[in-house]
Amino acid sequence: METGLPEGLPVVIGAGDGACATAGAGAVRENDSYHYLGGTSWVASLTDSYRPDPLRRVSVFCAASLNQYVVYGTVQSAGSSVDWFRNAIGVGNNGSEEEEFAALERLAASVPPGSNGLFFLPYLAGERSPIWDSNTRGVYFGLTSAHGRGELARSVFEGVAYALSSNLAVLEELGLAPECVRVLGGGMRSPLWRSILSAVYQRPLLLLERLSEATSCGAAMATAVGVGLYPDFASAAPAFAPLGEREEPDEQAMATYRQSSAFFQNLYPVLAEQFSALNNYLQTVERD
Repeated sequence: METGLPEGLPVVIGAGDGACATAGAGAVRENDSYHYLGGTSWVASLTDSYRPDPLRRVSVFCAASLNQYVVYGTVQSAGSSVDWFRNAIGVGNNGSEEEEFAALERLAASVPPGSNGLFFLPYLAGERSPIWDSNTRGVYFGLTSAHGRGELARSVFEGVAYALSSNLAVLEELGLAPECVRVLGGGMRSPLWRSILSAVYQRPLLLLERLSEATSCGAAMATAVGVGLYPDFASAAPAFAPLGEREEPDEQAMATYRQSSAFFQNLYPVLAEQFSALNNYLQTVERD
């Protein structure tokens, strides 16, 4: 053989990274939803029919399993917003990355849900869905002399959660409203962030045991199904995507976040024109 591979070696058609992550998250049946939290972040739901958003706020790609599709919305700067805060403003720890993040969590947890009326728009690199605007910029909104480092820190965690929730709202509008959301990615190791997300989503979170290996597990699932070890992805999911803890939303935090999330959703439409004006201004300055 020209390839050097042994004759008879099974060859299986795989899938793209998003499709593999979906399968590896255990999202294998209609309305199964999951949320990946890394440097960027997305929320997604699986459907048995092609269901594009007529307003083009979220996107669709083919799932690893035939005749299934993934509807998803992506926030550009999720974990990277927290990294920006940690690097630019810091927490005064100067230890390892893990120690600094733990110190940042303690700082953010020192203030109540809602960050005492401070909002952070996590548009540090423009924003993808559902607004699709490369002109957007990061914003602290509502800052007063009464706010301190705790509010500055917590509002970043919350701002990312609000932005993701706006994508989840679109999925709900499309009839893809999960009772709970499977979660994975390095950011889900943060107990504080999980509690914020669960309360903002108004839903329980189901943690995967393998928080960081969903994409590779999905590729392994495709191989297992392809060579006949399992008849389909739904049968393979329990072995490849076992569930761990369940995060229940805090009732008091839910009440606060219900109001603050609605307020957050109104900020971009008000600021959109100014984002565009700022971009034009910056281009003028660069030319001069």
